[in-house]
Amino acid sequence: MRPMAFKAELLRTKLKEAGKSRSFLARQTGKTERTVSRWLNGGNPPKSKDLPRIAEVLGCKPQDFDPSFAEDGQDGISIGARVSVASHNAYEILSLSYGVTQRQIMELAPVLFSIVAAHALRVPDEDLAAFHATEDLGLYVQRHGSVREAQGFMRDQLAAKERKCFGLPPANIEEEETRNLFHLAVARLCRTIEANVSVQHMVRPDPGESPSAAGFIPDVPMLQALTGGDDRLIEAITKGQIRFAKCWAEFEKDGVRTVEAMVAILRRELEQTDSARRKALAKRRTESLAKLDAWRAFYEERHPDLAREYDEIVANYCHPDGWYPDWYGAELKEVLNANPYDEERHINDETLPGYKQKAAESENGARVFFLPFTDPIYQRFETLKFHRAGSKDQFREQAR
Repeated sequence: MRPMAFKAELLRTKLKEAGKSRSFLARQTGKTERTVSRWLNGGNPPKSKDLPRIAEVLGCKPQDFDPSFAEDGQDGISIGARVSVASHNAYEILSLSYGVTQRQIMELAPVLFSIVAAHALRVPDEDLAAFHATEDLGLYVQRHGSVREAQGFMRDQLAAKERKCFGLPPANIEEEETRNLFHLAVARLCRTIEANVSVQHMVRPDPGESPSAAGFIPDVPMLQALTGGDDRLIEAITKGQIRFAKCWAEFEKDGVRTVEAMVAILRRELEQTDSARRKALAKRRTESLAKLDAWRAFYEERHPDLAREYDEIVANYCHPDGWYPDWYGAELKEVLNANPYDEERHINDETLPGYKQKAAESENGARVFFLPFTDPIYQRFETLKFHRAGSKDQFREQAR
């Protein structure tokens, strides 16, 4: 495996040039739309093995959005290879903390990876052991919160058996909720040393996806000292929202060696990058809204009944426009909000007839156990979304 030099902005450009949508790319690559959104956001780059397929779908070369991509037979580790800003920042922090070089860290990478990977494969067994230990103490602990979690746990066990240290994606996302075992292992290993390293801001990868350095705090005391304890600055550094090396060079050049001076530089850099990002997102949203209006007219002209049915379901059973699940994360929500053309709408389970019936049958306000995907309205909404996605492909072909 080699460090990735994937450039999210280049992939966004290629996607736009090809006239393809996020949902189209997800379908053609066999990924979820959330995974593709993370690619486009830069928070979780695609695997090397996925790059040729992405390029094929977009009619370009992998090097067009990953300049360091090497063809089969040429893959190898290059210490000078470009990595994500988040990873680059981590190297800089570790250099200040321990006086080590990137080369020394890279030399130890297989050692550290193998340790975490081995812990990852033990996650399901650790869960079972903890459950049985609690039972032995005579305490009641619910083993799984839902049927999806129970089914997902069995797939996690399969992942461990097959030595898939990143876990396995669910075979059916509506029936299983699997986990990224590697990410869980990192989080558990950090619990006893939270004063030194932290996963507080670490970006949670999908099951089966390689975790990134984004959000991982490699040295808590060092980052606390450099930022004056400003959690927003710590998050910005560890997620690669600002380039720490640039700020440090300015700090050394100014010669004013105070925490206040460093914090001022970091805040100024963050404000500049935030401002540029907000402007870019606003521009993309304006363009996306115009594209959405044009496509709606296209769709309503050809499928007036289906368009009306979709709008009625959205009005009566969906969360408001701009609502996203909490687990999406702030960055992903920003990206989705900037792309209204993708029509990311979510059913509000509590509005469905099936849920209301279950709630009426429940006694004393007991928790309602309800599987929304079994409701006819939910199923119809998914069918309509699939039809609209196919129509968007036709719309793009006509626009060419």
